[in-house]
Amino acid sequence: MSFRIICSSRPSGGNFQEAIEFALTHGFNGIEYYLDYARLPIASGAASKLKTLINSANLPFKFHAPCTDVELGHIDEEVRRVSLLYLQQYINAIASLGGTEITIHLGSKSIDPREMDLEGGIDAVSSLVRYGEAKGVTVCLENLKVGWTADPRTYNLILTESGASATFDIGHANASELVRNGTLNAVELVNMIKAPIRTVHAYEIETPSGVHVHPENLDNIGEVIEALVERGCDWFVIELQCYDYVPSVKQLLERLRDDLTR
Repeated sequence: MSFRIICSSRPSGGNFQEAIEFALTHGFNGIEYYLDYARLPIASGAASKLKTLINSANLPFKFHAPCTDVELGHIDEEVRRVSLLYLQQYINAIASLGGTEITIHLGSKSIDPREMDLEGGIDAVSSLVRYGEAKGVTVCLENLKVGWTADPRTYNLILTESGASATFDIGHANASELVRNGTLNAVELVNMIKAPIRTVHAYEIETPSGVHVHPENLDNIGEVIEALVERGCDWFVIELQCYDYVPSVKQLLERLRDDLTR
């Protein structure tokens, strides 16, 4: 069993050239472009500039959708509508770049659940999934540390009803209440997900303040990585917020990959 080890552009703060240079220098198998800073649908030339960079990198790639001031599950129907239109524009942009997959959130930034509407969220995600399918782009819904997608019951409900695929974030799973209180572990969460898991975000845990903690060893993430590989996942993104520890985490994943392929 093998898998690809992917570099996130997130530490670059939107400097995709820097992210590409880091990925190439350190021998990554691909890049996940984090689009919070990209302004692809509205900034003239942004998409064409990124396309030039992608072509020059010659690395496989996927995309993470913006999640600032976007909420497909908001209780306000107008917010849901505008968020859907906004993400549809991003799907248009990444389709023009040759992209085939985008990861989205429901309940970003630990929004108060009283400001959310489950039925409306499922409808909005369903619409985005259908829109993506028409453009050749698969929409993947990521599990978060709190909210609907932190609970496998509601997460599976949304995935099943909308037709979305899944992105599994190990750090979010380890930070979720169900794992922290011992009700479930991250491996059990993986095995409960009914949809295809197409992308993995690999790091130790997300703190209450939103910091992604790097693993110093595989004690807390090794088993869940193996479970994800057994599920057929082969795209593992090291999603830290700075580059300092990315090479050492890559070495950990490489050693595990070598062990699994022996």
